[in-house]
Amino acid sequence: MGVSLDYLSDNVEADIGEEEVKRVQSIQGLPDSEKDLITRTIDALVRDARFRHAYSL
Repeated sequence: MGVSLDYLSDNVEADIGEEEVKRVQSIQGLPDSEKDLITRTIDALVRDARFRHAYSL
């Protein structure tokens, strides 16, 4: 999984809880094809949630 330069240089505020860390760690142990599928699914869900929030649907 890639990270941005901002993240690496600590220019990003993140409030990551213990459960999120555990989830990411469990994903990291999966084959690349499964990690890609999970990442694309999460991206789609976040995109849709932001859309619903922006347009109050």
